[in-house]
Amino acid sequence: MGEIMPVVREIEEKLRKLKEVKEISVAGSVRRRKETIGDVDFLVVTKNPKKVMEYFVSLPGIVKIWGKGSTKSSIKLRQGFDVDLRVVPAESFGSALQYFTGSKEHNIETRKIAMDLGLKLNEYGVFKGKKPIAGKTEREVYKVLGMEWMAPELRENRGEIEAALEKKLPKLIGYNDIKGDLHCHSEWDGGVNSILEMAEESQKMGYEYLGISDHTKFLRIEHGLNEKQLAEQRKEIDKLNDKFQAARVKFKILQGAETNILSDGSIDIKDEALKKLDYALAGIHSN
Repeated sequence: MGEIMPVVREIEEKLRKLKEVKEISVAGSVRRRKETIGDVDFLVVTKNPKKVMEYFVSLPGIVKIWGKGSTKSSIKLRQGFDVDLRVVPAESFGSALQYFTGSKEHNIETRKIAMDLGLKLNEYGVFKGKKPIAGKTEREVYKVLGMEWMAPELRENRGEIEAALEKKLPKLIGYNDIKGDLHCHSEWDGGVNSILEMAEESQKMGYEYLGISDHTKFLRIEHGLNEKQLAEQRKEIDKLNDKFQAARVKFKILQGAETNILSDGSIDIKDEALKKLDYALAGIHSN
């Protein structure tokens, strides 16, 4: 996901700038923000599908065109993943987005609910008999099924449907919910910024704490800190915390360390130094 999202955003932005594109959204596992994905799906509303498809299959970085049509085209990018573009009617955009976002398990359950209500749900809309009664937006699709709209990240058939029916959907974690970061490297460890600079930026981000976890001495190539340097760093951190406390700033710097697990299973700094840390990370970096 982390490798693909920049490419996805770039493609979406380029397509969105086309005057022929009236509406666009990514769908599938990307929209559900899965850690790993198969391919990328885009849905667009346009009255000129030919021009949109011609532009799509001429994007830079394409290594293969799997297919080109008036309603669907598929390409393979040099990054190694496929991208599909589908043109859907404006009146079906919401139902198509709901369908192609998935997951499969989620869609099976929503179709069952539609059937229980005497309705039919597919990518073209929600139908009562042959009459379409919803489909332009996802919200109206879920509404006619008696559910709250739910964030794509929840759509895995893990209780979200029952919660949506009971109007008890959970709130997704957002950036404002993040209170701090416990894995950061400072200029002590060859990083760019000082601890003070990192603390000030963390406060601007609304953090309540910042954990400095510079490498320890085994990783000399990373400017790893020995026991003496860790003690010196502790003094700097304590002074900064005293400064924040005096200014009544509700923020604290924690001293951690990213230690190395040696071949015999021990850690590369002495226990006495470890005990003085607020926390520690441990990993096998080499050998």
